[in-house]
Amino acid sequence: MKKKQNYFRQLALFLFMLPASLTIQAQNQKITLPQKQITLRAAFEEIEKQTGLTVVYNEAVINVNRNISVNVSEKSLPETMGAILKGTQTTFKLQEKQIIIVPAPETASERRYSGTVTDEKGEPIIGASISIKETKTGTVTDVDGRFSVQATNGAILSVSYIGFTSQEVKLGNNTELQIVLVEDQKQLDEVVVVGYGVQFKRDVTTAIASLKASELAVPVTSLDQAMTGKLAGVQVLQPNGIPGGAMAIKVRGNGSINAGNDPLYVIDGFPVSDGAANATGMKVNPLSSINMNDIESIEVLKDASSAAIYGSRGANGVVIITTKKGKESKPVVQYDGYYGWQKTTRKIEMMNAYQQAEILYEARNTTYLEALSAAGLTGSITDTNDERRQKLGQPQTSRKLNYLIPEHIFPYLDGEQGLTDTDWQDEVMRTAPIQSHNISITGGTQAAYY
Repeated sequence: MKKKQNYFRQLALFLFMLPASLTIQAQNQKITLPQKQITLRAAFEEIEKQTGLTVVYNEAVINVNRNISVNVSEKSLPETMGAILKGTQTTFKLQEKQIIIVPAPETASERRYSGTVTDEKGEPIIGASISIKETKTGTVTDVDGRFSVQATNGAILSVSYIGFTSQEVKLGNNTELQIVLVEDQKQLDEVVVVGYGVQFKRDVTTAIASLKASELAVPVTSLDQAMTGKLAGVQVLQPNGIPGGAMAIKVRGNGSINAGNDPLYVIDGFPVSDGAANATGMKVNPLSSINMNDIESIEVLKDASSAAIYGSRGANGVVIITTKKGKESKPVVQYDGYYGWQKTTRKIEMMNAYQQAEILYEARNTTYLEALSAAGLTGSITDTNDERRQKLGQPQTSRKLNYLIPEHIFPYLDGEQGLTDTDWQDEVMRTAPIQSHNISITGGTQAAYY
């Protein structure tokens, strides 16, 4: 009796495990779909033949008449289904001896997040920059400090404003945000130079761009070159290629058509004119005589307040340069220097002598044929210079006709080697050394500084 009970238990367990075993076997079976263009319905039928499983689908969920391009060879069931369901917004699941096609899980949808940005006192911050990290989505706060932006759940919201520490907020289910920005004390405690002395940044209401001495440590020959790209709202341009020529510095763009657009330079409180010229008539760069190692700071006054201090001379902005001063201490000797090489990074693509001879030959022939056509005559590019003069009625002594072939280009046209072929860029430009050495001694006593 016990043997019969054990037999039935084993049979029941076998029947229970049989569907799972068949499903696992079907999953591991290799499938081949050699057809490249078939419908989804035909692909499902082929899978049913090779696996013994039944593909179950709802035509409202998936278009089985859709043509697909597939070439599956010896792939498992999951790999095969993934290939043929690509782009259908569906997936599949195995249940007993069935492959059931189901809609793919929906991706995270965007939602609208709104909020207010204030300072520590609760005052709204107008014009704060709101952006979603790693996207191009962004906005700014309005006059009430309010903002509204579309983003997905889990995205990072970045909030920034001048003079405040930037904040990042991870978006979640809460769509109404209250963001408080904290003042950046380090930035506000910096001392800047204005036209009438020095002030803390927290007390300055005018538009000022600052540049410290540590930001000028670049291998250039003049101070204005070192300022390039380092001051917001200040354009530093090279108007020409004259060695040592003045750079064009514009603080608020071009303010005049006929008058100058250069700012006023103030060095240690003394205005410096930039309109002077040297003996050759070339405009002198007022910053070229300043050693960059002597610079303590540079401040650029960009708004109309500069005109209130310096009058009409400050209409195009003011560049205030402060040099280093000695301190009461023992003598301190400092050395700063560099040595390197400079060379042309890119040469202009130009023709060589042989190519130029071919172009000249073609141009003279084209001009000759056009002249014959205008006169109602016929001829050939093989005509000699004497024949060209004769056909167009020119004296044989004429030499400066633009359809005559210069005699000196024939050796080049024949491809003779060893002829003159000079690359003037190589002759003019070469790798040259560049170096700078500066030694300074600073110190002072109660009576004087140096």
